[in-house]
Amino acid sequence: MKNCFVITLMSAVSLTACATSAPVISTPDSPKLERQELAPQTLAIGECGLFVWTADDARRFILFSKSQDFTALWQDGTAQRALAIDSQDGTPTQGQFPLQTYANGMTLRLQKAQSIDGGARYRGGTLSMKDEQGWENITPVIGVSTCR
Repeated sequence: MKNCFVITLMSAVSLTACATSAPVISTPDSPKLERQELAPQTLAIGECGLFVWTADDARRFILFSKSQDFTALWQDGTAQRALAIDSQDGTPTQGQFPLQTYANGMTLRLQKAQSIDGGARYRGGTLSMKDEQGWENITPVIGVSTCR
């Protein structure tokens, strides 16, 4: 009877260990998934910037701009691109404008500004651009403007 108890106990422990362990799948030949986003950006002391992410679950960092310098960086899905800001409009927060048009024809429209410590958060907006066929591609975005 004692042996039966030990065997039952050992079986229960073994089954519990199997049930709580996640399977390990090794696929050394599978391609590495990349998030296709901008590299982290740093502001110098006294500098201000606007950080923009996709508003989907991925929250990819796709645009960084400096209104004072009329410059921006954009992740187009394949590479990081430097852009010139052609025009800016709206009420600036931390020196950053919520409406910006870029030299490549892209337009950023940020809305729903909310004050946060050290800047403003934009809880909604769009990044739009027309393709070669004239269709407008719209990406829902969110953003933060801040200064260091």
